[in-house]
Amino acid sequence: MTIANGDAAAPVSTCTLSFDGKSQYVEVPYKPEQNPDVFTISAWVKVTGGQGTWRSVITSRDDQPSRGYIIYGGSNNKWQTWVGNGVSANGWMSVTGGDIQLNTWTHVAASFDGEVLELFINGQSAGKEKVTYTKNTQRPLRIGAGATEVGARYFYHGQIAEVSVWNVARSEADLQQSINQRLRGDEAGLVDYWPLNECSGDTVSDRSSSGNSGSLHGATWQTIDDFPVQPAAPDTAGVVITEVVYKGKIKRSQSDEYIEIANQGSSAVDISGWKVTSAASDRQVFFFPEGTVVLPAGESVRVYTDQVHPETGGFTFGSGTAIWNDKGDRGTLFDGDGQEVSTWSYGAMAEE
Repeated sequence: MTIANGDAAAPVSTCTLSFDGKSQYVEVPYKPEQNPDVFTISAWVKVTGGQGTWRSVITSRDDQPSRGYIIYGGSNNKWQTWVGNGVSANGWMSVTGGDIQLNTWTHVAASFDGEVLELFINGQSAGKEKVTYTKNTQRPLRIGAGATEVGARYFYHGQIAEVSVWNVARSEADLQQSINQRLRGDEAGLVDYWPLNECSGDTVSDRSSSGNSGSLHGATWQTIDDFPVQPAAPDTAGVVITEVVYKGKIKRSQSDEYIEIANQGSSAVDISGWKVTSAASDRQVFFFPEGTVVLPAGESVRVYTDQVHPETGGFTFGSGTAIWNDKGDRGTLFDGDGQEVSTWSYGAMAEE
């Protein structure tokens, strides 16, 4: 087993990609799942220039004939989303929303539910229209540039972060619920997710299960200190106590007793600062060290009474006497905010 530590538990890096509006973009090779029949696309953007020009945030399109989807900063300096109707090279249908605010982080999203195309700005509906949508079936997806069927153009000027593609039409309420928090990558309906926070290198990772990484074409990493998005909320639902061994083989001290905690979820959980308690005594408490413990999905740790076993995390109460009452006890796991996550009862306590 592996227990990640150090950098693995560090806060989300405050950096993202910057585009010069002249030639820079990210390209992700074509994959069918990026072009679902029903979709939502979204990103956080800070436009710093390019007024009076077309600036593409997300593009998956083909104009031979018109197919796919786009979110644009329009030449009229308003936000727009377009879809192709599959009829001709000019068969684009669009929704226009509010004014582009320069030098301000803005969340932009577009959804299509099979009939209606809707544009959202900062989680609020900015307009919608009934459209005919024909999906792109061959061209790559680009972040920061458009016209994927020819040489890149319609370059974006500014910063882009948190780009996502979904195979569901997310509602206004859906967007507002998660707008200021990074995604975990395992959300239902999430197809692709590029946080764009690697801070170095020439590749951007898709943090969804699709694994569709993209390559940088000139875009540069930039440190930021005003990003309005918090780290992803941990999914603690899968973290549970799976066993309490309360009768040790070592007499008197029973130092080999232990409580086992497993992550049965699908993503890693930082359990730094969490605590384990025994109902038999409020003095029998173990705290996982702050900033050091990330429990990967499918793995477990043990906290022994007074032994250290590195292969199961190396955690111990350090108690010279038994922790767990042989007649009955209850182990409880609490998160860093003091909220109960899981309990395990046995003996007399299990009968209460």
